[in-house]
Amino acid sequence: MSDKSVQVNIRASEQTAAGLRSEARERRVPLGDLLADLLQLSRSDREPGLWLSLSDEVLAALRSVAAARGESPQQVLESLVRGTIHRELLQLAASLQSGGVPLVESSQPRVAPSPPVSAPAQAAPTSSPAGLALHSRKTDTPAQPMSSGPSSSAEPTRPHEPQEPTGDDEMESVGIITVFD
Repeated sequence: MSDKSVQVNIRASEQTAAGLRSEARERRVPLGDLLADLLQLSRSDREPGLWLSLSDEVLAALRSVAAARGESPQQVLESLVRGTIHRELLQLAASLQSGGVPLVESSQPRVAPSPPVSAPAQAAPTSSPAGLALHSRKTDTPAQPMSSGPSSSAEPTRPHEPQEPTGDDEMESVGIITVFD
């Protein structure tokens, strides 16, 4: 809560008051903080963002990581989500480049390692209003999907065969999508 607090007299039914107190106890936060969270939730329809309900264990871990970084839990969660979405977009771009989009077998989130970037971008990024930039660069290996799961491509998958280095004219162009604030 902020340094200065103000008492607000609110009339509510016994059931609502008991529910608010119970929720504050379960979350181990003061009633004022719970009301601040509810206010933020009510604004989520009008403002960008999502309301996430986290388990006590995940919330405790998030707070620990935030304290270690000297950031707020919201900042840590935002950076984690941004990184995961960035990796997913890179994976999707690689899958589209190779002709197949991996099928999602479950609703569980996947976290794929970021591929190493071996060459600097050949062209300046072109940004869009949505906060994405597309970089073009040349590479001597074809783009491979990062997922080891099945893909919807009509072609059967086969292992990557090493090839002899080729000249710059024969290199394949690869697009990289960058997500930024």
